[in-house]
Formats: sequence, C-alpha cells, structure tokens
Amino acid sequence: MFMNHKKSIAHFQGREQQLLFRIKNVLVDQVQPLIIYLLGCQIMSNSKRNCFLQPQRTDTWQFSCDLLLILPEGKDMPADMAANLICCSPDLADVRLMSYSLAFMQQQIKDRFLFFNWVRRSGIVLYEKGEVLGQLPPRLPKHNAYAHQAARYYLAHPDYAHHLDEKLAALPAKPDPEASDTIIPLQLGIKDGALVVLTKAKK
Repeated sequence: MFMNHKKSIAHFQGREQQLLFRIKNVLVDQVQPLIIYLLGCQIMSNSKRNCFLQPQRTDTWQFSCDLLLILPEGKDMPADMAANLICCSPDLADVRLMSYSLAFMQQQIKDRFLFFNWVRRSGIVLYEKGEVLGQLPPRLPKHNAYAHQAARYYLAHPDYAHHLDEKLAALPAKPDPEASDTIIPLQLGIKDGALVVLTKAKK
C-alpha cells in the first residue's frame, strides 16, 4: 500500500505504532541508518473457535512491514537483520528490508527512477538522522500520471522486483489550447488616410 509522505505514524493503530517504534529502535541501535522509510505494512488477524480448546476462542494478530534503509557510505546491512527483528515480538510475521547508500539514492532520484522518486515523495519517514532528508533532490510534483505509474508498478511487483529498472514515464504533453469561439467585434476607422482599429466606439 502507498501512503502519504509523513514523518508521523500517529494515525496508525496503537499496536502498529509500538511495533514500528521497536523495529526502528533496534535498527538505529544496530545499523545506525541515515533514514528509515516505511514502504508498506500489512495486518493479519484471525479468530478461531473450537469446543475442544480452552479457551474455546483464540485470536491471533500479526504484523508485516517493508522498510527501506538509507545507510552511510560503506555500511552494510547484516544478513540476519530481518530474522533478528522478527524475534523482537511474536506479533511480527515478516519484515522485509532493503538498503542503499545516500549517494546511490540521490543519483537514482536524479536519474528519474520510479522506485526512489516515489519513496521520496510518498514513503513514511520512521527515522531521520539530523537533516539528511534535505540532502536528497526535491520530491516529485503532484501529478496523477506519476501516481498511476506507481500503482501499476506495485500491483505488478508487490515484492518491489525490478525497482532498479523502471524510470518515470514522461508526462503527457499539454493539449494545445482550443481556438476560442468568441467573436470579438472590432471597430475600424480611417485616420490620416490609414485604416486603424478604434479603441472605443464612437458615440
């Protein structure tokens, strides 16, 4: 799912907020990222009843999320980082992590790659070190063509495959302004032997 560009998750449910804060704190402590983007999340809940069980009703709630980490130059993500995060809580079903350097993201945005430009525009910032967001190129202007392309990409690649391949499509050309049907009457006159347009009608 795509979300508005916000630095707050206050509009999330309490359990979501708690898990995201816990994940963020572990990542900051162990990886020292420059930026943590939340790309998307999913909640799976299930209720089950059975007369053989005590209690007869059991409820489960699990949370999954996709994160993009922007790391300092030369910093690598530990291979077991996602598994370590899942161990933080039994409510965590899956955490998908992607990581790139700040310089790489800067270049990808400048080169008009869809994935990084859309994350820059619409990803939720869970963490920012200092004022590092100010080092990124400006966000995309709001335009339905970009939103439609982003949605098509995600529906085709919910695992973010080929995110290093697709560039932003060119915006459609603006249609030529239609000729006006309004007829503007002109008053002509003779001045000094020449035909001229009169600015005001003679009374």
